[in-house]
Amino acid sequence: MENTTHKMSATARLINVLISPTDTFSDINAKPDWLVPVVVATALAVIGNLIAIHKLKIDPEKTIRQAIQEQMEKQGKTYEKMSEQEKEQFDEQVKAAATVQRYGPYMAVVFIPASLAFLAMFFHVGALVLDGKTTYPKVFSITCYSFGMVCIVLPAILSTIVLYIKNPEEVDIMRGIVVTSPAAFLPKDASPPLIALLTRFDLFSIWYLILMVLGLERVGQNMSRAKSIGVVATLWVVWIIITVLSAALS
Repeated sequence: MENTTHKMSATARLINVLISPTDTFSDINAKPDWLVPVVVATALAVIGNLIAIHKLKIDPEKTIRQAIQEQMEKQGKTYEKMSEQEKEQFDEQVKAAATVQRYGPYMAVVFIPASLAFLAMFFHVGALVLDGKTTYPKVFSITCYSFGMVCIVLPAILSTIVLYIKNPEEVDIMRGIVVTSPAAFLPKDASPPLIALLTRFDLFSIWYLILMVLGLERVGQNMSRAKSIGVVATLWVVWIIITVLSAALS
């Protein structure tokens, strides 16, 4: 669907993609952009993570050790039953992972733009396979606004609010600061594949997928609603299969 008029500023698009997505995507179709949503999403991701680490007093080494030990216990293994050599290797792995995690918040500066670029590439290829006529810049733009606002900015804001109104000691970091998927209600001994499956039914993720359906329809010629749903649903199902299999094999 073509649109030759451009009326919204980048700031207006950040808000309107949430409350008036079809108009926003029509505007993007006329003049795609990506810098503002990428910068805003990256900045809030970094700030939100730093606030969470500060408020929750997260010790990366302790958190990683706990997570790995819980996975080991599900497999009938414990740290105490390891040999001295195995314990030494385990401790070194935990320390290495903790070192990486300490710099995790700042890695968003690279990770978020790269992730958005790859996501857009998959959606663009999917549209082309179904004979949709659009350009990568347009698909990249709707991806930046949709994913950036719904899957990064809003969760970061909500998580920060929760951390300031809730006792940090009551927050289960392993389940998430804000509960948005059925996986949060599973028992701690639930199977990893089931956790991975239910995690994909996150409210923000579903919202984002709906926006991508609307966006692809607006920025692509010969992209009907059915074709847009086909592209988005196919990629989502493939992602679910990959994550569930990865959890099952880990």
